Amino acid sequence: MFPPTILMDKQYPPPRPGGEPSPDGTDPAEAKTRALRLIGTRPVSRDELYKKLIAKGTSEPDARCAVSWLSDMKYIDDADYAALVAKHYTKKGYGPARVRAELFRRGLERELAEEITAELPDQSEMLEELLRKKLKRCGPGTKDIRRAASAMAARGFSGDDIRAALKKLEREDPEE
Repeated sequence: MFPPTILMDKQYPPPRPGGEPSPDGTDPAEAKTRALRLIGTRPVSRDELYKKLIAKGTSEPDARCAVSWLSDMKYIDDADYAALVAKHYTKKGYGPARVRAELFRRGLERELAEEITAELPDQSEMLEELLRKKLKRCGPGTKDIRRAASAMAARGFSGDDIRAALKKLEREDPEE
């Protein structure tokens, strides 16, 4: 009934034919119902849903079946979910590296994460604003500049982007 699926670069055996109870006595329909409840609370990736179903006591074949069924029905879509996560973390002021790490943490494929982060809008203005705020609180000293740069690196911005933003800020206000 359901073709073999690949979840997060992991090959799983094909699920049992629909309606056939698991060896442990669980029911595929019950797994589908549980999966629908889980995706009703918030968006999730295929891998996250699979892991949640397993954690809730669903058998592996039933979890695969439920995830495959929801994916076939277009109720879960990793590409849409990845775009949603990337937009959320970008709005919160995180850079591409942090967004990519968050996508990996949520169980999305490397290729998809790379594609989504490559499509992120230019964040140089946001980085400059974050640095401006950070330096306004800290001060213009070399130690404070290093701290601000470290804070931006922790937020996922590259060293090249941070240096460019610091140079631009220095040109705008040479006194700092």
